[in-house]
Formats: sequence, structure tokens, C-alpha cells
Amino acid sequence: MDCLVAELRKRMGAYSAVHKLFAFLMEFESLTPEDLRKHAAHLVDSYPEDLEPAFVDEFVQFTDTLVSDNNKTVSHMSELLKKDEGIMLSTFPNVAIALRIYLTLPINNCEV
Repeated sequence: MDCLVAELRKRMGAYSAVHKLFAFLMEFESLTPEDLRKHAAHLVDSYPEDLEPAFVDEFVQFTDTLVSDNNKTVSHMSELLKKDEGIMLSTFPNVAIALRIYLTLPINNCEV
């Protein structure tokens, strides 16, 4: 039982760290522009091999397109980028990468 509790605490800590890093993707409406840029820059710093510094400006512009949209989930954002023959995808490539990283993270927590 102690082993189970220890593993659950370990996973909870890992999920809390992931949430802290990616939460701004879903909570962007409640953030000031400065905080939004700070969180986006932190994500770029955390994934320097995958995201370019342009992600910060891309995400700010991308959120402007979501203002009138009622569905602001990460999976919906990812689907929006794929619509219209990928025009938005080519406009916001780093946003697409960040969303894919977030959407594929749960796959990485499995163990044998």
C-alpha cells in the first residue's frame, strides 16, 4: 500500500509540473498580456529544441482568433489549426507544435 501511495504522489507531482507549464494554453483569457508572454516564453525555454522564440508572438496572435470561439480546449485549438487546408497551421506553426506536445504528454507516462 505504501508503494502505491508513493507512486501516486510521484505522478501527482509530475502532473502538477506539467499543468503549471501548460495551463496558460487554456487560461489565456484570465492572464494579462505580460503574464501570457511570460508563460509562453517559459514554455519555449522548457522546449528549446522544439519551439522557436516566435512562439510567444504567435500564441498572442492566435488567442486573438479565439476570442469569439466558445470552445477553448486544447484539442479544439489543434483542430482549428488543421481546418481551411492548413492556412492557420502555416501561420502558427509553433502554436501547433506546442499543442501537439501537450496533447501527447499522457502517452509518455505509461510504464511496463
